[in-house]
Amino acid sequence: MQPRPKDAFKECLSRIFSSEDLRTKIQTLYSYFQTYFPLDYLSIVIYDAKQHLMKYRVHSSDVGIVLGDEIIRFSEDTKKEAHSMIDRSLRTLYIPNGQKYPPVKEFQSYVGMDQPESVLMHSVEIAHQEYSILSLLAWGEDRYYQKNIHLMNALSEMTDNAMRHIYSQVIIARLRERLASENWNLWKRMAQIAAEGTVGLNDVMSSINKVAKLDTPVLLIGETGVGKELMANTIHRLSSRSEGPFVSINCGALTETLLDSELFGHEKGAFTGASTMRKGFFEQANGGTIFFDEVSELSLQAQVKLLRVLQDMTFQRVGGQRAISVDVRVIAATNRDIAQMVKDREFRKDLWFRLNAFPITIPPLRERTQDIPVLAEYFAKRLSVEMNLPYRYRFAPHAMEQLQRYDWPGNARELENVIEKALIISRGAPLSFPHLDFIIPEMPPISPVVDNDEVLTMNEIMIRHITKVLKITDGRIEGRKGAAEMLGMNSSTLRARMKKLGIRIARVPDNMLTTTK
Repeated sequence: MQPRPKDAFKECLSRIFSSEDLRTKIQTLYSYFQTYFPLDYLSIVIYDAKQHLMKYRVHSSDVGIVLGDEIIRFSEDTKKEAHSMIDRSLRTLYIPNGQKYPPVKEFQSYVGMDQPESVLMHSVEIAHQEYSILSLLAWGEDRYYQKNIHLMNALSEMTDNAMRHIYSQVIIARLRERLASENWNLWKRMAQIAAEGTVGLNDVMSSINKVAKLDTPVLLIGETGVGKELMANTIHRLSSRSEGPFVSINCGALTETLLDSELFGHEKGAFTGASTMRKGFFEQANGGTIFFDEVSELSLQAQVKLLRVLQDMTFQRVGGQRAISVDVRVIAATNRDIAQMVKDREFRKDLWFRLNAFPITIPPLRERTQDIPVLAEYFAKRLSVEMNLPYRYRFAPHAMEQLQRYDWPGNARELENVIEKALIISRGAPLSFPHLDFIIPEMPPISPVVDNDEVLTMNEIMIRHITKVLKITDGRIEGRKGAAEMLGMNSSTLRARMKKLGIRIARVPDNMLTTTK
C-alpha cells in the first residue's frame, strides 16, 4: 500500500536533510514528485526580480541530473509577465501549456525544448526580491489535474523547506568549486613563478612535482600557519589520485576513547549510541589521500595503531569481524622536530621512518617575502567572495611594502587574518596596514657578544620568549589562545612575571596591541 503523500514527503525531507551528497538530495526530491505527480522533468532556478534574470541551477529527469550555473536574461516584453508569474507561484501556479506563456517559453527555448508541456510551479522567497522556483513539467498539454494542484498546495510549507535547503547546498557547492579552482590556480601560479626562480617556494614546488605522481609517503615540516595542508592538497591534485577523496585529520583533536572509531569506523551496535554502521577516515579516503595534520600530537598508543595499519593498509571496524583493505596514499605534517622527539622517546622510531620517506620542509613566510603579494591578492579575492562584500577590494600604493616589512610569526595564516580584518574595516577604501609599522622587532640587539655568539641571561631569554608569544596573541593574556594558555601559566603569574621583567603592552593605532620593553 502506497503511503499517504504527506507522510511520504516527510520521509523524503528526512532523506534530503541527512544526505551529504547534493545529487542524492535532488534525486530524492525528483523520485518523490514522480511518484505522486505526472513528471518528465524537474528544474530549480533562481529568479532575481531586481535584475529580471534567471539563474539556471538544477535540471533532473530520468536521464540524470545536471547542475548548471547559467544566467538567462528575459526580454523586455517578458519582464512584467515574469514578475507576475512569481507572485502567483508563491502558492502554486498551473500552466496548461508552457509554449503559450512567455517566461516559460523563453526559458524552454534557452534549454532547447520546443514541444508543448504542462508546468506546475512553486516559488519561495530566499532573499529580498530573490526567489527559488521549483517547476514540475510533463510532456503534453493539460497534464495536471485539480488534485495535483491541491496536493502541491498542501505540501507548500515542506516544499519551501526542501527548496531552501537545496538552494543553500547548490550555493555552497558552487562556492566550493570556485574556491577550489582559485586555490588550484594560486598554486599553479606559484609553481610557474617558482620555475622562474623568483619565489621562496622554488625548492618546495620542485620537490612536490617530483613526488606527487608516486605513492611514496610525504612528511611536510614547517611552522604553524605556513600552509602545510595547502601543500598536501597540492600533492593530491597533482597525483594520479586527484579524482579520489582527500581526507584531512587534525591529530591533535583525536581523543583516545574515539580514536579507533574515527580512524577505522564501527559496526552498528558496536557500542552505546552506534545506531548505524560508520566508515572511518581510512575507508573514506580509499582510492585517494589521507592527510595527518600535526601527526606529532598523536599519543604513543595511537602511534602503534597507526603504524599497524600503514604496514599493510588492513584493519577491522570497531565491533567488526572481517578485515578491510584500503588503497590510500599517506601525507603527514608536523611543526615539531620529530627526530628529537624520537630521541626523547616521545615518538616511535619505526613510525617516523615510515612517514619520513620523503620529507619536505616549507620555509616560514618571513624567509620568502616575495610570496606575500601573491598570497595577499589571493586571500583578498577569496575572502571577498566568502564574506559576500558589497564592494571591491584594492590595495593602497604602499600596502605590499607594509606587509613585506613585517616578519609574520603566524605565517600565511596570520597574513590571512590581517587581510580579513582589513577587508572588514575598509568598507571599500584601499587596504592599508599601518599598524604593522608599530610592531617592535621581535629580537632587539642584546649584548654582550662573545666570539660572535650571543650569550643571553635567563631574564633576557624570558623577555624574548614572552614578547614573541604576546606578539602572536596581539597582546591578549587571558582566555582561549591567550599568551598565558600558550605558555602554560596562570594569567596572574604571567602578569607578575611581565611586571618584574619590565614588559608592558601598549596600544597603537587601529586598536592593535603590540609588546614593548
